[in-house]
Amino acid sequence: MQKISSNEREQLIEQGFLVIPDVVPKALCERSAAALCEFIGVDPENPSTWHNYVTHGHGIVPLHHHQALWDVRQLPQLHEIFSAIYQTQKLWVTFDRGSFKVPSSFHESDFRMNAVHWDGNPRAPNEMAVQGLIYLTDTPAEKGAFAMVPELYRTLDQWIAAGRSDQEVRRPDVSGYPLVPVGGAQGSLVIWHRRMPHTSLANNSNEPRLVQYVSMDPVGSEESRERIARECIEKRPPAWAIRQLVAGQLNPEPGPPVKLTTLGKRLAGIEPW
Repeated sequence: MQKISSNEREQLIEQGFLVIPDVVPKALCERSAAALCEFIGVDPENPSTWHNYVTHGHGIVPLHHHQALWDVRQLPQLHEIFSAIYQTQKLWVTFDRGSFKVPSSFHESDFRMNAVHWDGNPRAPNEMAVQGLIYLTDTPAEKGAFAMVPELYRTLDQWIAAGRSDQEVRRPDVSGYPLVPVGGAQGSLVIWHRRMPHTSLANNSNEPRLVQYVSMDPVGSEESRERIARECIEKRPPAWAIRQLVAGQLNPEPGPPVKLTTLGKRLAGIEPW
């Protein structure tokens, strides 16, 4: 079973990220990739269909509750990794989605890479909180890989103390910092601290980039458990996803109820820990 050491946990805290290879088996990666492609009507082997999903930014696919995505989320080895990070078995998994990022050549001339950002408030107390993604295909740096600004992560408290506007916090000026890409082989898990400013690079390859976002957090209140359990059972996207108004978002999502293992039911809040 995949685990991480205490040294790797310390590396995550100090450096702000961790790459763990061979977490998700090839077959499960391929099933998740196929689910994302089917949802948006593209064939990853047929470039003529990629024009069906040319979007700016990260190419978000608003699919949350497909069985293939859940089969990845409820992998015991994935839970073990997040448990080692948070130092507790009692976790809930996020109902996140995936991404299909076309090669940059498919974009109009005004295409630009998404701005470096945080998905939360970097002014919040510095506590252990992480995000993650699975590379569903081999993803070298030039294929639109995850990218980060580790120098700003290391000096974030000083940066904030300088007195930053809300606009600066939403879209920090990182022109003076090196942007570091983090590629990985199929099945690799990339985890980053939520205080790490990040983005994904332009896809300068000839193939689409496919990823599945997945994170876990320590359990919360009974009210929260009931809410997320209901979202899973009814196959509804989380509230934060609905607010983003991504084109194609369905609420609820079609199809049969997801099949969950005992671990999956706990991760979804359906059964208490």
